Amino acid sequence: MNNHTGTKLTKKPLVAAIAFATSIMAAPIYAQTSEDAESDQATPKTEEIVVYGIRSSLMQALEEKRNSSEIMDAISAEDIGQLPDDNIAEALRRVTGVAITRDVDGEGENLQLRGLANRNIQINGVPLAVTNDRNINFSDFNSGLFEGLEVFKSARADKPEGGLGGSINLKTRKPSSLKGPTATLTVANRTSRSTENDQPQANLLLGNNWKTEHGKFGVLGSVAYTEVDSRGDNSVVAQYRGYAYNNNNKPAFADFNGDGAVTNADDQLNVFFPSQFRTRSIFKSSERLGGQLALDWKPNDNWHLMLEGSSFRKEEEKREPQVRISAGTNGVLSVDDQFNPQLSSRVINVLDPNGGSVPFYLLNAGTVTERNNGQGHITVDMNSDSYNENTSDTTTLAFKTTYQTDGFKVEAQIARSQADVEVYDFDTRYRYRTNLATSYDFDLGAGDQPVFTPYIDGEVLDLTSVDNLEWRDIERNYLERESIKDDFRVDFTDYVDFGPIKSYKLGVRMAQEVSDRDVAWRETTVFRNDSDTANEPLIAGDPGFDACTGPLNLDNFLGGALGNRPFSDFITNGCDYDEVTAALGLDDIRVNGDERLGAIDKVTESIDSIYAMIEFEQPLPFGDDMAISGNFGVRYSEIDVESKGFDQTLVLDVNGNPVRDTDGNLEVVLDSDGDILSLPVKFDHDYSYVLPSLNVNLRLKEDLFLRFGAAKVVQAPNINQLRPGTEWNNGGIQDGIAFESRAGNPALEPKEAYAYDMSLEWYFAEGGLLSIAPFLKDWKVNTENRVVFEQIGDETIAIRRPVDLNAEYGEQKGIELGYQHEFTFLPGLLKHTGINANYTYVEIEDDLESLTIEGIPRSFQNRIAKNSYNASIWYDDGRLSARVAYSWRDDWQIGNVTIAGITGNGNAALVPGSSGALRMMQEEIGVLDASLNYQVTDSLKFSFSAVNINDDLKNNYSGYTEIPRGSAWSGTSYKFSLKYDFF
Repeated sequence: MNNHTGTKLTKKPLVAAIAFATSIMAAPIYAQTSEDAESDQATPKTEEIVVYGIRSSLMQALEEKRNSSEIMDAISAEDIGQLPDDNIAEALRRVTGVAITRDVDGEGENLQLRGLANRNIQINGVPLAVTNDRNINFSDFNSGLFEGLEVFKSARADKPEGGLGGSINLKTRKPSSLKGPTATLTVANRTSRSTENDQPQANLLLGNNWKTEHGKFGVLGSVAYTEVDSRGDNSVVAQYRGYAYNNNNKPAFADFNGDGAVTNADDQLNVFFPSQFRTRSIFKSSERLGGQLALDWKPNDNWHLMLEGSSFRKEEEKREPQVRISAGTNGVLSVDDQFNPQLSSRVINVLDPNGGSVPFYLLNAGTVTERNNGQGHITVDMNSDSYNENTSDTTTLAFKTTYQTDGFKVEAQIARSQADVEVYDFDTRYRYRTNLATSYDFDLGAGDQPVFTPYIDGEVLDLTSVDNLEWRDIERNYLERESIKDDFRVDFTDYVDFGPIKSYKLGVRMAQEVSDRDVAWRETTVFRNDSDTANEPLIAGDPGFDACTGPLNLDNFLGGALGNRPFSDFITNGCDYDEVTAALGLDDIRVNGDERLGAIDKVTESIDSIYAMIEFEQPLPFGDDMAISGNFGVRYSEIDVESKGFDQTLVLDVNGNPVRDTDGNLEVVLDSDGDILSLPVKFDHDYSYVLPSLNVNLRLKEDLFLRFGAAKVVQAPNINQLRPGTEWNNGGIQDGIAFESRAGNPALEPKEAYAYDMSLEWYFAEGGLLSIAPFLKDWKVNTENRVVFEQIGDETIAIRRPVDLNAEYGEQKGIELGYQHEFTFLPGLLKHTGINANYTYVEIEDDLESLTIEGIPRSFQNRIAKNSYNASIWYDDGRLSARVAYSWRDDWQIGNVTIAGITGNGNAALVPGSSGALRMMQEEIGVLDASLNYQVTDSLKFSFSAVNINDDLKNNYSGYTEIPRGSAWSGTSYKFSLKYDFF
């Protein structure tokens, strides 16, 4: 029988090439009992039909959402090893309320759930250990190993705490889901417009179930291999220089106010221009290997035992060459005597805190020169060519057992997750041998991108000649991190029939996470700096220079958007970490480098929890279909945090006051070798919390549900914020305030929030959904890095550290809309089509004390996109399936931009004064993807996909849309794959 209407046959001819290898799996370990054999003989053999494809995956995800006891969304694989996207982050962005962040090369890495960073990530219910400060890099995990993703937006008492935005569970396949012997192999190749290199992929899954005299036994194993070779370009105006009021650097004889006369009134005009420009490319090459093994045993109807393990390894190299043209605070704007900024500038009307607005003038084009006294030259350098080599490993191992009767159920899980990362990197600071440009031209309005051109005495500086290039210094770093998370849980469920109460559940969880940054080394080798002319830099002809400096050969920068880019054609090409060390004759820094004790810390977090939950269900007397169900419970947790690190000690005089050197810098205690003395410190912090939760599902009709969730949720501080040590660095300006150290705060409390969720869901047809889901979170404790003033002796010292803002509040609110429909009612081919779309609006308010810019307060609102949506149209007739999908997200903050001479006060409006920063905003982004699958035979499937088809530049700006920041480009990627089912 052949049926191609959304189905496939599981009974297929066995391929001779693997018959012997898989026959062992197909044979039972133990002989069947005579009763089983007789039963099999008496039952006629029928071919089993299994649904697959786009339609099937959407229907399955919809069914999970409909049957859930809490508010959630799901994604199901279209076939074995085939999530909708290669990258898990890319797949999750299709979920309502999820927004992802990307690397410069365009690859999705992290995500936000309803505008909040999510740190409660699990694989098959096992919490993941991470080394990146509780954040998951989803590019570490091979998507081909997962059969589905679950996003839970309301909390339950029996689920681990830790996610303010919600929780995410990554699901691998289970042996019990197999219908018999299974063997699938998928091979693929990916290429992209930016690199045009082949990137092979492969995924193999083997599994089977057996019925034996000792019960049902199943095994499933899968392995996935992926290569990534990508590139991302970036062009930015990294800094602006401002002249306001009576700034001493202001050019004389300039008619800034345009009245035709040079008077003191010109001193009141706020004029600024770009003073630092950078172009860079990121080249990333990685190999990713993942595997999963699951053993499943059901000895009888009561017992179920499972052993699950997974392993993910990523080996990655990343190079980031860049060129910088910088005037810093030294450049002088060269203007005519009768220069009129109103006619040649972009006018930004800045909100005045006292009402009204103040005009600021950003010059569209001009020339910046060195100071008249010949000092403060324009710097042109490669600052820097960065090389990064990192290896990350993440493993999980869990043993799960369930004992169940008609009256009760006991579930137990013991699990360990471990994450390790080893990082080598070096920064090679090139500089052009002349080092000094005498001027540069800038034009913010020519073409698609800002253009900068450096000059030496009127001649354009040649950035492509190796004879002009020299190595100034190189900084090498080595770092190891490890995180181990142990988890033990036991749940007891008693099924009762006491009115609406159907069961009560009691449980205990004991967990411990140890995050250890135990090795950190750094060494800087200076060939020559501006104050040291005795040491000569490396130049062409030197062995180390020639061995590691090669041509970049970069074409099509920013996809061709920027024509005459100022970019060098040289890079430390062909030299990795070990090779550059050997070429320069340097020592192994793990032996002779400077140990960065301030970057070493160990945080141990122990959590003991008990919880109780009642599940209820009751028909309502208002109609045959009406019923109410849900759960309510409470979770109590005690947390012990032990933080270890190193503390640099200040030199104090006899009166206990800090000692400063002749430059006014704080002095620190040195050891016998003259190195900074760092003493070990330890801090213990205990706290507890009570987390009530309620989920109510009201079935108004058979196809209409109203859901409500209310809970108290928590999110622990970042591990890096909990380090107890202090590093005195005597420098840096943050938000216009000079600070003299960086420190952690091991006494930080978790962020607590009261979450309220609602969802109205109408399942108006098979495969059809129309939903609306408003949500609200109200938190009372917020953590922010701030400059605080602490008393040491008689002196007040400014320290940058994370602090709890207990007196301040934050509120997140928004709404989600969802629509899914299969057009089976349409004629002809259109009956195989459908649509899936969602929209999310998120708004965050708080009372952080700062000005607003364009009506947006400081804090979280800047860091999220208020509006986002996803829409896809698909076709699936059972043999041919295709999808076109578009994802859009509006502006959000990605960093800060310095404006010297005009304070931006972090994210606030421009203010004339000392150096400050404006928020760097990413402009709205839309990404168009497409995929096509064709079932060639019952065994063979062909797939094609294209990502980022529209290939748009990712533009950003500084505070105001009139102030350009720069652009990024990663190009379109394409993938071809073949999947073969051997059974």
